[in-house]
Amino acid sequence: MAFTKMHRPSISRVEFEWDGANPEDFTQSGEATLTASGTAHTKGSYAQIVASTPFDVGGFYLYAAANAASSTDTGQLLDLAIGGSGSEQIILGDLAVGSSILKGGHENNHPRFIPLFIPEGQEIRGRIQAVQASDTLEIDIHFVEAGAFRSYQQCKVYGVDAAATEGALLQNGSWNEIEASTDYDIEALMQWPTLDTSLGGDRMMVRVGTGAASSEVQIWPPKDSAGTLIDFHGGWRTGSGENLHNGFPSQCLPITIPASTRLASYGVGARLNGIQLLGFSGAING
Repeated sequence: MAFTKMHRPSISRVEFEWDGANPEDFTQSGEATLTASGTAHTKGSYAQIVASTPFDVGGFYLYAAANAASSTDTGQLLDLAIGGSGSEQIILGDLAVGSSILKGGHENNHPRFIPLFIPEGQEIRGRIQAVQASDTLEIDIHFVEAGAFRSYQQCKVYGVDAAATEGALLQNGSWNEIEASTDYDIEALMQWPTLDTSLGGDRMMVRVGTGAASSEVQIWPPKDSAGTLIDFHGGWRTGSGENLHNGFPSQCLPITIPASTRLASYGVGARLNGIQLLGFSGAING
């Protein structure tokens, strides 16, 4: 998947409004309904989400409501792009958004913050593919102006199974490859879980490792003060309506991973799920 590297902005301040109660209470910067192709696992047409970014964006909260249904695979992959119709340049490609991963209406569901820089004055467009033909996605994007926090000029989504419209397999109790070789030096990493059909009410946690098969070295979560590898408590939780909730709101971990590194995941929990990793580079401000 091609992606576009953003250029360093003139950094000044942050402007953002949110009352902290529900995802719907953000001051909305852009919203749209995206429709998948009538052919399963095929990208639909682009639709405008934002006519013009109001300032240099240092990152954005992504709120996406897909159609989740019990015992039904509602996987979707999202492309976000800048540019007008016919001139789209993908800045975040094949991000798993199905199964209501970012849906509101549950007290433990949260929009996810993606610290990706977008210049002022850019049109933002989106498109999706889905397991279910002609499926739809309601998407809102809420911007934070660049300035008071670290953001990044490019992001690559690792762990994409485009043929099945899902992330890489998260295997319970063993390592599974997410990416054979990273494209560039990664400066920060974010976990992005996916789900096909849920067994209901199960929790999962994710370890991330690097290195050759059968020789993986865990890099996330890190070791505690005694040098013991740990797992975050809570993790992600699957629901009987085929949705994901809980989890940490962002979990963007500053970490150095050289180009051409193999990435793998290890599931800790009661069921199999999927996982993507967002690799960021080109740090700005901090």
